[in-house]
This record gives sequence, C-alpha cells and structure tokens, in this order.
Amino acid sequence: MELKIDLNKERKKEPIREIVYGVFWLLLGFFNFFIKKNLNTSDWILIGSFALLSILYFIKGIWGYSFTLGKSYIQIDSKSILAKTKNWGKKQFVNWDDVKSIIYDNEFSLFKIEKMDNETITIDLSEYNEILVSKVEQAIDSITKEKNILATKIITK
Repeated sequence: MELKIDLNKERKKEPIREIVYGVFWLLLGFFNFFIKKNLNTSDWILIGSFALLSILYFIKGIWGYSFTLGKSYIQIDSKSILAKTKNWGKKQFVNWDDVKSIIYDNEFSLFKIEKMDNETITIDLSEYNEILVSKVEQAIDSITKEKNILATKIITK
C-alpha cells in the first residue's frame, strides 16, 4: 500500500484560538504604544514585533496552515517511510530494509520505528485527526505484514 499525504491540509484546525492569539499580540502592542510617553528605537522594534505576530496569527486563524512557510508531509511506500510532521521540523527517512520493529501508541499517536542498528525514530502525529492517523497505521500495517516486520500496537484509550 502506498500513501502520500500533505499534512498542512490535514492539521487539526483551531481558528478561534489562533485569532485570539492574534488579538492578544495586537492588544499587547497597543498597550505598549499608549502607556509609554517617549518611545525609543527598542520600543518601536517591540511594537513592530507584536504587530507582526498578530498578523501572522490572524492569517493562520483565517486561512489555516496553507499560508505558513514550510512543508509537512508523510510518504509511505514499499521501499521507505519519509516523514516531516512539522513545518520547521527535521525530515525523517527510513528504508524498510533497515526496520527491525514498529510500535504504535494510539494514545499519543506515535509511531516508534526501531532500526537494525538500535536507533529509534519517532513519528509524532498527535496534532492530526484520527482518520489520518488510521490511514498511516493501515499503510504501515500492510507493509509490515508484507515484509514480516514486527508491528506492535499499544492501546491505552
């Protein structure tokens, strides 16, 4: 089974929270602007930073993660697993020939992949919806059965 998903489109969306953060940073900038009488350069830099943060949170809240910089994705095929679960995170790559075992923890949506050299790679999908996590689980499960790799599921919910 082959699976390729753009995780930016699948992320759990919490627009109200992002917009509230935007309002918070905007109010903090206004508060700083109106409280001080004499503004020096560092104050203007601080106010500008607050304004930039508020704009970014508003964009993220209104249009979602598709406007944020960076990419996140997961690609599973019969040769390898390639995952980058955070926009600014590190890319994780594992060949199926190097995999010793896989442990899936459904409470935290974690896939722990143990390689032949005893290195462990963790793929964290906790900020994604359960449908996506189950698709990834099914793809990994079908390939582990095909390649006779030990796959263990920890059920704690």
